[in-house]
Amino acid sequence: MNAAPYVDLKTTVMTPEHVAWVKAQDIGGVPFMAMASFTEGGIGQTLSVLSELKPFMSEIRFDHIDTIAANRSAFETAGMALWKNTLDMANSGGWTDTVALTDPDKIWGRLIDAGISAIQTDQPAALKAYLENRA
Repeated sequence: MNAAPYVDLKTTVMTPEHVAWVKAQDIGGVPFMAMASFTEGGIGQTLSVLSELKPFMSEIRFDHIDTIAANRSAFETAGMALWKNTLDMANSGGWTDTVALTDPDKIWGRLIDAGISAIQTDQPAALKAYLENRA
């Protein structure tokens, strides 16, 4: 249906079994986005697993923002952009829009400084204003 330029495949990738599942899909030309968790002790293993698929972006969870910041060059070398949700949901891990509206540097600023380039938010006008003022 020639829809490949308009969609992407997004799924969890944390194990070799996840990699095998993605490789078994016939996604011909559909961009692939991983969902992964990064921890200080496991970041090397997770990046190794992801390297088999070379996702253009990864929606991430992490143990500490410093884990991401300390490994920023590894993500850049892998050519993988990082996405973080700041939606007011339990799985945002405290990195929420509600906190960002009160203290945008604490949430959006720290994420950006760590190397996260895509932020999913329910507050796009506030994030846009923050980015304009930050520049």
